[in-house]
Amino acid sequence: MSACHIKRENWKRAQETAEKALAKNPKNYKAMFRRSKAIGEQGYFERAEKILEEIIKQSPADAPAATTELKRLRAIDKERERAHNQKLKGIHIDDLYRPP
Repeated sequence: MSACHIKRENWKRAQETAEKALAKNPKNYKAMFRRSKAIGEQGYFERAEKILEEIIKQSPADAPAATTELKRLRAIDKERERAHNQKLKGIHIDDLYRPP
């Protein structure tokens, strides 16, 4: 069910359905992966990374997919941070304290 929500980019619902699957079986690595994907797509990169790192440690069979997703998330986060820093470069400290 979570996979369907991921395909439709319904991230919150994908997370919820993955969490339901994990409540029944905490070692369901596909559900863990889908949960991390949904969480990452919502912008919670650190939380998603922790889940992926756990999959890599605990499930060698799922490690390649988790590693690929981890690299993808880190690249997105790095780009987001770069764009944020670029925006900050355009803000001068005097502009912050100038009365309206």
